Amino acid sequence: MTATPYKIGVVGAGTLLGKEISEALEASALASSEIVLLDEGDALGELTTAGDEVTFIQRLDQSTFERMDFVFFAASPEMTLMYWRRAVAAGALVIDLTGALIAEPDVPVIAPAVTQVMRDVITGADLKTNAVVPAHPAATMLALVFARIVDALPLKSTAVTLLEPASQYGREAMDELHQQTVNLLSFQALPREQYDAQIAFNLLPVPGEASNVAMKASEKRIRAEYARLNTGKLPALALQLSHAPAFHGYIASIFLEFSGAVKEDEIAAALAS
Repeated sequence: MTATPYKIGVVGAGTLLGKEISEALEASALASSEIVLLDEGDALGELTTAGDEVTFIQRLDQSTFERMDFVFFAASPEMTLMYWRRAVAAGALVIDLTGALIAEPDVPVIAPAVTQVMRDVITGADLKTNAVVPAHPAATMLALVFARIVDALPLKSTAVTLLEPASQYGREAMDELHQQTVNLLSFQALPREQYDAQIAFNLLPVPGEASNVAMKASEKRIRAEYARLNTGKLPALALQLSHAPAFHGYIASIFLEFSGAVKEDEIAAALAS
């Protein structure tokens, strides 16, 4: 059965996240849809692919969102706040991947994997919903782990040390991590335009004063979206965020305190459920 073709916009198509969304759409049941790649600045006019077609990244303007069914926002929070209402007014469903709309009324934070485990959770999304915020991957990961544990074991409290990757802050941060690593191994000066600090071979709890890396904003977003997923069933989130010298993937070190005696194999069984 062939999926209904839609018109889908990807705002921030030149970012790492935007490119991943485009690739995911190409490999999904929505691959037959018309995918429009949108951005501002240096990404304009960049040749890329959407589905089986070679296309280019287009400029955002007044008519950008006409006839669109879905619009993914994958650029900066500022760009999301600037354009999302135009997309809604044009009749599109907005999927905000930047977390910019978390404070907007009637915009739910969703995590289907967590909802499936916490069966009593109401997402707030219905047929009248015109925008959603898919929960931050770290918030989703932690909520899913804790939901599986509290469903089977007497979890009392937790503490999490979360290590985030350079990809969280885009291609520039990844390039600087790579160049710092190369320069350290060849005894050369380190580039510091993004982090204003040494990130290569180093755990970074706080970036430099002139950094372009918004670690405080990332931690605030993770806390806020975890809180939106938590309806009181999960433990409060005691979180320490640090930046790891890794290109992709979050790592979490989790301390668990139980109100009774619990064996390691019971925890493993709960997580595997």
